[in-house]
Amino acid sequence: MDERTSDSSLESRRKDDRRSSKKHKYRNENRHKKKSHRQESHISSDDYRPKERKRHKKESKRGCRKEKKRRDGERSIGDSDPLRRNAQLADALFNVLELHPLMATDLPIMLVRLGGGASFDLTSMTDRSAATSLENLFEHLEAFGMHRDSFGAWIWKDSIVKFEKVEERREDKAIVKHQKSSSRQSKIDKVLTSKAESILGTSKDKGLQNDLIVLCKMIMNGENVALDGLPDKNLKESLESLLQQCGLEKAEIEDSDSEENEISEPIYGYGLPEDGTEEALRQLNLIVYACTSFAARAMNDRRPLKGPLLNPTDYEKLDQMGKNKEGEQDSSDDEGPAPLGAQSKESAYSTEAILAEAKLRDVEMQQVKGIAVVRETDPSIREEWMLVPGKFDFLSSIKSGQALKSRTFRGENIQAEMDSIMQAHSDARGPSLVEQHRQRKAEVAADADDNKSWKWNRDNDLDSGRRVDKNALNMVLGGAAGFLEDNYQSALSFKHSSLSFTSPRFAEFFLQVLKVFGQHLFDFVIASLTITSHELFQ
Repeated sequence: MDERTSDSSLESRRKDDRRSSKKHKYRNENRHKKKSHRQESHISSDDYRPKERKRHKKESKRGCRKEKKRRDGERSIGDSDPLRRNAQLADALFNVLELHPLMATDLPIMLVRLGGGASFDLTSMTDRSAATSLENLFEHLEAFGMHRDSFGAWIWKDSIVKFEKVEERREDKAIVKHQKSSSRQSKIDKVLTSKAESILGTSKDKGLQNDLIVLCKMIMNGENVALDGLPDKNLKESLESLLQQCGLEKAEIEDSDSEENEISEPIYGYGLPEDGTEEALRQLNLIVYACTSFAARAMNDRRPLKGPLLNPTDYEKLDQMGKNKEGEQDSSDDEGPAPLGAQSKESAYSTEAILAEAKLRDVEMQQVKGIAVVRETDPSIREEWMLVPGKFDFLSSIKSGQALKSRTFRGENIQAEMDSIMQAHSDARGPSLVEQHRQRKAEVAADADDNKSWKWNRDNDLDSGRRVDKNALNMVLGGAAGFLEDNYQSALSFKHSSLSFTSPRFAEFFLQVLKVFGQHLFDFVIASLTITSHELFQ
């Protein structure tokens, strides 16, 4: 039995040794295979990496497609089932707050800003987990109006619509404002042109439109024009109102006609303003256009000539005939027709001209001889200045020139600097002799007043503070002394407690005065005067 047990134990040991040797062999083979595979993979890394990249891209695309399908499915389910959509939004919000508790304060601010029109780009966040959580939340908010713009930033759709509406309203307001301003400006332009045409229509000068065009061009070239030389007052006032309506400013201009030493009054003329020059130029162009249109209408309104026109030679014959007729003299010998075959000979000079020339020669001969002759003037003959109308030139009565520049300091800094320089100069120079003398006299007078002892004098100081003048009071009440003596019983005495009268008429008058002014006012006046009867009747 012992031999059998020993044989069986040996066999079992051999089996175990075989198994262990097989395991060891397999292990060595596997190790060798792994090592060779690593070497091969290391050697062929250039072939393996592109394959791995392609496989990774395919898997990522596949995952994105699956995620997109899942989102689209959830969105369609959420659109059809609002409860599930709200539950998904609540889960996304819970995940954000669970992973990032600090977002509980920042998330409401972000939503408020999104509603106000702001946009958030989550790719610029440094915390990627917070960015993915917020992106998941915003994706669930797409059903409520969230939208990703072309730049990848999240924005609220309502804000886009609101912005577009605001822009439309702003454009509409701008259009309405422009229409109102244009209509208002057109009305102003119509008033301006009608005013210019009325001035041209009421004026007696037919060439005023050309002069007004020249005047406007002078102002447009930068000159100032003075209208003080116009003799027609109405024309001057109307032109001034027209230029003021154009927005021109009145400024002092240089008078080139006055001499240097001559002191003359300043001349003010109308010119372009410093601000709003374009508007003033536009108004002046309107006046020029109104003048040209008025001149064109005046040419068209002329009466057209009917019939054939005369030749220039015919006009010359008519003028010569008129001159000859003026020289003719009425005479009884010339009456009747001329004989047959005779030609009428007209004298070159009339009889009046011959007599006047003879008289003039006689006077000249007498003056040569030394005889004083007084020429007789015919009262029926008027001089030339009384017959020929004067010529008025519109432009010659207008003075023009450049506007004088202001001599005042416009810069406050420059003025302050000049004041500081003058103050420093006066401080360094000190007070003048006159100022020192005045200051010394004031100090001496002040010392004299301080050292002077004051003594009260009844005659001088009793009435010093009294407002009632004693002399004036004596003048007023001096004539009433006799009247008061007649009405009082005894010697006159003023008492503000009681008074006695002998005349009932005076007593009645006194009672009326008391009713009007009051007893207390009368007592106060009597007590303040403190005048005795003796002083009153002096």
